[in-house]
Amino acid sequence: HVKSVARAFSFDSAVRSQLARPAPYVIRVHVLRGHNMNPRDSSGKCDPYLEVVLGHRRHNRRDQYVRADLNPKFFQSFEFETELP
Repeated sequence: HVKSVARAFSFDSAVRSQLARPAPYVIRVHVLRGHNMNPRDSSGKCDPYLEVVLGHRRHNRRDQYVRADLNPKFFQSFEFETELP
């Protein structure tokens, strides 16, 4: 994808090589709330929890589930360290 962008904007070779070089980033994901979740039990409710995945990295907050709520409020943040492109 970076190469096609470079061609579209006619970057010189120095700029193209810098764009293609992997650089470290921190990706932050903020989850505030769920909305109109699907009921999963006989009472018409669910016990939602958060699981956030980026590539092979996973954050699982199954132990912090919200009991019997179809519109849960989570207010949780996650961080992933990765390299792009």
